[in-house]
Order: sequence, then C-alpha cells, then structure tokens
Amino acid sequence: MGWISERSRQASIPSRLKLIACALSSAIAAFSVLCSGSSATAQIVGHPQEASDMETIRFLVGPNEQTRVVTMRVPKAYFWRPSNELRRLTPLAETTKSTSDAGTFAHDLILEFLLPDFEGRTAGNSEAFREGISGSTIIIEVIPNRGRAEGSNVWGQPLVDTIFRREREMLVTDYDKTKGIVLETKSDRFGLKHEGAVTNFEPYRCGIGNVDDIYYPADDPKQSFVICGAEEIKDSRDDAHSCRRPICSHYFYSRNIQSLIKLRYRRTNLPQWRKLQERTEHLLQSIERDK
Repeated sequence: MGWISERSRQASIPSRLKLIACALSSAIAAFSVLCSGSSATAQIVGHPQEASDMETIRFLVGPNEQTRVVTMRVPKAYFWRPSNELRRLTPLAETTKSTSDAGTFAHDLILEFLLPDFEGRTAGNSEAFREGISGSTIIIEVIPNRGRAEGSNVWGQPLVDTIFRREREMLVTDYDKTKGIVLETKSDRFGLKHEGAVTNFEPYRCGIGNVDDIYYPADDPKQSFVICGAEEIKDSRDDAHSCRRPICSHYFYSRNIQSLIKLRYRRTNLPQWRKLQERTEHLLQSIERDK
C-alpha cells in the first residue's frame, strides 16, 4: 500500500517487513465481514491510520426538531476523485437554532472502491480505477435524509418506495412517448422481481440510446431496488459483438446513518446485489464516529 511505503522509505528491510505485517493485521481485524454459516471470513481492505490521510465529514440527518450529526473519518483514498471538492451546506445554527454545534456540513459523500474486495485507491492499484464503474469499480453515494423523519420523504412517505415508484413511472413514460414500447413483466432475477421492455434491441447494442430494466423485491413498501441496462443488451465482456457495458443504479436506505444510499456498478455485478449492499452498510458503519 502506498502509505506504508512512504512511511517506511528510510527504514531497514526488517523494520519495513514488521510494519507491513502489523498494518495488514490491523486492516484484516478492522474490516472482517462474517459470512453466513461456516464460510470463510470475507475481507475489506483496511484504512490508512495517519491523520493526514483522513478527512472528517459531517452530515445533518433526521427531522429538524430531532436533528443529529453523523460524523465520519474517511480515508482520502476512498473519495471518488471528482468529488474531492465537497459541497457544503449552511451552518447547523441556521437550521436547528443551536449555537454549540454550529459548523458546516456535507451535502453528500461519494466514494469509490475496486471490486470485488472494496479496495481503496493505492499506488499499486490506481490503474484499475481508470475505467471507473464501466470497468471494475463501485461508486457509493451517501445522501443524508435531512429535515425528514426516519426513512421518509418530505411528505412522510417511505423514501425508497417513493423513489422506486417515481423511477418506474419515468421508465413507463419514456418507453411510451419516445420509444413506442411498454414496460412488461420479465422473469425474476437474483431474488428480485423484474420488469423491462420487450422490443428489438439490435439498435441499442452499439447505437445511441438506452433501454433499462428495473429490479425490486416483492414486498411493499420497497426497501431497495435496482435499475440496469436491459439484460438483452449484452455486456461486451460476454458478447464480442456488443459495444456496451451496461450500468446499474442501486438504491437503498441505511438506517444506521439515516441516509439514502445510491450504488453504481457494472451490470455484470448484479448477481451480487445483496452482498454489495451488505458490504456497503458494513463499510459505512466502520467509518462512522460519534454514533
């Protein structure tokens, strides 16, 4: 890892080996994720420890009369590069009339990791980040649910379910008005209900435009859902005649940090949607402070 190499540049070889061994041991302990049954323990690459490698991010969450602050200590290597200049909101004093906790707060937080192990960017793997989500990364966007009740939108309705219904309606409207096709039920996939267009997909294999499918659990209200490029449009990884690398947008609500989470990743990762959601939750919990 780049931060280890920099720290130990002047050290002797035995000292370097000892430092690397200790760092790896700490990383494994900090980020172990228990698998179900008797399976082996999965790992997420650990955090750098130097203060200079970290940034403190604060969010406001919850209804105005019960607003709380979520604080995160985030390794800088985790940031999605275009989001390094974080957008900030108004001081807390202006929104809750509190003077003791006045300060500025992030509007959102966007992180990027290399799949399948949620590796942060290092000198050794930075090349693998070049293609982003059209390659092998996952982008995690955290959108604080500020000024609203737990898991609800501004009208008190279930937040994710409301977004699901809006996005589905937009698909129906787009298909009807611009493509002349309808949204139809397709076979279930990966434990999810599945809807999408039934049409001639040949123009979309390498042409302009896109057609999406929507995946969602059977239960209401919806707690999560995923929108991806239609499964009939093959990924170039699976079909040499296709020019596409279909992307998924995956929404769910994190009650731990009272925030909407949006994941973006290549559709080839869709079979692991549940695992990606669980590991994202674990990751966000591991960097939250002042719970």
